[in-house]
Amino acid sequence: MIGRRLQSALADKATAYGVTTNVIITNLLINFGVFLACALIFALSKARPSLRKAFSPRTFYCPNATPREPSSWHPLQWMYYVRALPEDVFMKKIGLDALMFVKTNACLARSLSLSALIGCFVLVPVNTSFGYIRANVHSGGTSFAQYTIANVSEQSSVFYIHVLAAYLVTFVSMTGLRNLYLEYVQLRHLHLLSRDGRTPQQHTVMLHHIPKPLQSATAMFRFFSAIFPGQVASIAIVLRLPHLHELIAKYHFCVGRFEHALRATLSSAKHGSPRRPKVKRR
Repeated sequence: MIGRRLQSALADKATAYGVTTNVIITNLLINFGVFLACALIFALSKARPSLRKAFSPRTFYCPNATPREPSSWHPLQWMYYVRALPEDVFMKKIGLDALMFVKTNACLARSLSLSALIGCFVLVPVNTSFGYIRANVHSGGTSFAQYTIANVSEQSSVFYIHVLAAYLVTFVSMTGLRNLYLEYVQLRHLHLLSRDGRTPQQHTVMLHHIPKPLQSATAMFRFFSAIFPGQVASIAIVLRLPHLHELIAKYHFCVGRFEHALRATLSSAKHGSPRRPKVKRR
């Protein structure tokens, strides 16, 4: 009996939409609550003096090169502080990657805010203006589906409003991503061409697929010194040697076996046992 009722209820599209919408909204509320709890725990933990070294290690290891965060009782003060830092200070003191991370989050927040505004002030009023769910489902007008697209009849032209809203949100999001990419390219060029002292990115060259005759620091130094006389500071080469890694792994294995046998020998000698462990040679 219960299976038949459930099957008949799911066969009704409006009821199925309503059940699905209730599940989605419940999951969103739970996830939002978990997010708020985690954010509050992080903010309170970050404010504790004993945990500042874990959340702000640069402040302790590079105090002169890191802008200090003002102490405040407000748990979300660090968010306002990060947003208030100028871009040049962010790039010099913290780094370009951290600046782009903040900018990416800001772009995402703008897209989500636009979607929320369109959904709350355009789509929800449009959906609630129809009585499709109320006329087909005996829910007493309390179903969440009345605020969704399920409350609009399939023959209605109001679906075009949802389509236009989707195109608008997509256009704004893609435009924001394009502007973010162009801004990253510009900031990247400024970072590479920075003239505030001799930074590594100004005089470092990374090469791949080095020929075998040049796979040594001496050979590479002579090669580049012939091209750039007196301008080569140092050479460092990292080689892929799988055979050497295999030999090192075998060495560690043999050392472990030897230490185990030595420990067993010392233990047996300590207890006066005449038995001695056997060591196999390969």
